Amino acid sequence: MQHERRSMTDPTTETTLPKSSFRERIAEAKQAISSVTEGRGWRLPDKGVAKKTAIAVWMVGPMVTLPIALGIAVHRRYVDPKAVAVLASTYVLTGLGITAGYHRLLTHKSYKTSPILEAVVLLAGATAGQGPPSHWAGTHTTHHTHTDKPGDPHSPHVDFDETFKGTALGLWHAQAGWLYEEPSDVTTKHVERIRANSATVRWIDDHYLPILGAGLLAPGLVAGWQGVVWGGVVRMLLVNHATFAVNSICHMYGQRRFETDDESRNNTLIAILTNGEGNHNNHHAFPRMAYHGIGWREYDLTAIVLRTAERFGLITDVVKQTPQQVEERIARLRLAAERRAAVDISPAEPMRAAAD
Repeated sequence: MQHERRSMTDPTTETTLPKSSFRERIAEAKQAISSVTEGRGWRLPDKGVAKKTAIAVWMVGPMVTLPIALGIAVHRRYVDPKAVAVLASTYVLTGLGITAGYHRLLTHKSYKTSPILEAVVLLAGATAGQGPPSHWAGTHTTHHTHTDKPGDPHSPHVDFDETFKGTALGLWHAQAGWLYEEPSDVTTKHVERIRANSATVRWIDDHYLPILGAGLLAPGLVAGWQGVVWGGVVRMLLVNHATFAVNSICHMYGQRRFETDDESRNNTLIAILTNGEGNHNNHHAFPRMAYHGIGWREYDLTAIVLRTAERFGLITDVVKQTPQQVEERIARLRLAAERRAAVDISPAEPMRAAAD
């Protein structure tokens, strides 16, 4: 018994066994984490519960922050002018990162530029908070392949009827609901192709989370905590929902210069809020064109920036449409629409059209 008591109180016995067990558990935890994050770096989760959780935080966080920030501003009757300036400037700059970078450069190859400038505009797009560049471009490519047809990731029409409830649900799906869905195999293949073709895209993809964090915190260097709130979190909320309104509003409400086989529309308000992306019917008629606004009446800040960059030799091989091409496309699409109407086929029913 005396020997047994010594063993139970022996310092070596007490420390060695627990330490061994603790180390084993640490090793198991490291292996589990490694199996999940292997090869992902600082990439955003792209599927499963982790993705849905990240989307929920991304969506709810700014929506909670905005009323709190407004409440503080009203209570104090003051907002730091530097925070307002940072909000306005970062709204435009990160928005241009999406329009000139993610959309017109990466997705549609509407112009060419140097590797350095390409990295700059794609980094600006990443700080907007709409996801890694390959995922954004891959999803948008799928949208153009199946616009307002089965397979479109964010159509407000597919699977939704024309009742008030169906319209509301379709608008919600196109605005934000689609983000909670898993990417299709088609989109995944586009993402893999885009990543394989660009080392810059791979690097931004793999470091997306710290890049996003830097974009949210950097305004604080100018305006303190108000800069982070207004120029970071609130700005991200405003830019993202303005962009997503192109998916929802611009496939429901607006004008149609071109009778494309989808429901795209030009919407002046959304064009103003998105640096020109709201000229969406024009874009679907000429997907690769760098300038979405046709004529001075159609606001397109991105086109103004790209024209200026071209003038200074910063970009080349800009894809443009001539007035003659516009008129020819109008006539060609009108003829196609008349043929669809002759067989009583709506733009959202391509399978029936193919059968006829």
